[in-house]
Amino acid sequence: MAEFGDAFDELAQTDNYVTAGMVLGGLAAAVVVGNLVDPRMDLPDEVYGVAVAGGAYVMGYEPVAIGGLGHTGIALADRVGVKATVENAGA
Repeated sequence: MAEFGDAFDELAQTDNYVTAGMVLGGLAAAVVVGNLVDPRMDLPDEVYGVAVAGGAYVMGYEPVAIGGLGHTGIALADRVGVKATVENAGA
C-alpha cells in the first residue's frame, strides 16, 4: 500500500504541473482556434479540438493533443445534451 508521504512526493514533482498546464493549453488553444475560425466558417465546435489535437500530435506534444481532444469531448457532450445532465446530476 502506498504511503501518504509518497503521494505528496508525487505532488511535489514539477513535471506533473507542466503536463497539466500543457493539457489546459490544448483545451484553451481549441477555444482560440474556434474564436478565430468561427466568424469565417460555420464549423461544429468539435472540429477545433480535433484540429488542435492533430497539430499537436504532428509536433510531438501529446499532452496538448489530449487537451484538444478534451475540448472535442466537451463540445460533443454539449451537442447531445449529456453535459447539462452531468452538470445537474448533483443539484
